[in-house]
Amino acid sequence: MITARLNKLTTAKNKQEREELKDELNELIFHLYSRYKASQQKIDEMRSIINN
Repeated sequence: MITARLNKLTTAKNKQEREELKDELNELIFHLYSRYKASQQKIDEMRSIINN
């Protein structure tokens, strides 16, 4: 999804289209980062359980 939006960004015809794509990218990247952080917390919890 992110790659597709980046590819579209390079062929956007006007500033409005670029702004819309930028907003979509921002949402997708924020979601990806949030999921990464949540996964890391779960992994850390599992490691602490295993190591104790």
